[in-house]
Amino acid sequence: MNRSASSATRLAGALAMLIGWVLVGGCGGSNQGVSLRAVAWSKVNYPVACPPGQQAKAEDLAYSTVKALGPMAVVIVQCLAEDGTGATGLLLYDKPQSSTKPHLVRILLSPDDGWIPGAPNITASTPLLTASNGKVTLKVAGYKDDEARCCPSVFTTLQWSWNGKDFLETTREPAHNR
Repeated sequence: MNRSASSATRLAGALAMLIGWVLVGGCGGSNQGVSLRAVAWSKVNYPVACPPGQQAKAEDLAYSTVKALGPMAVVIVQCLAEDGTGATGLLLYDKPQSSTKPHLVRILLSPDDGWIPGAPNITASTPLLTASNGKVTLKVAGYKDDEARCCPSVFTTLQWSWNGKDFLETTREPAHNR
């Protein structure tokens, strides 16, 4: 084989490797072919600070697609507490690296916000959490200053909307104890 044929063969091999590398996501590994629906949400390590002895667990989730971002999952995460409902977070994920490592895009609701998922009369026709057309809604309950933790009396639906750059809360929150 002459020198130019050998160089062409090496170049073709290098190009094939480069194309393969780009197709599987390059060095960032942002898209390894794992669908959000294939994520084992019960095995994800959530960034919600739970009290000692408690673990953050996915309680509910909704899937949607935002044109500029692609597929997304919105997950309600709660600390499991024996004495009532623990800390709650609402987390937005995309592009999983593996079935247990989805990419956290944004924390929509922090445990410090003082809301817990829930409202009276939640049914299949009025779900707790929805995500569609660039909007995320969550029915929540909260407490007044003098209320026992068993019995929330402040109820509302929080909403976040995609503005082309980020999800922003568009709800005017009623007063509640944080």
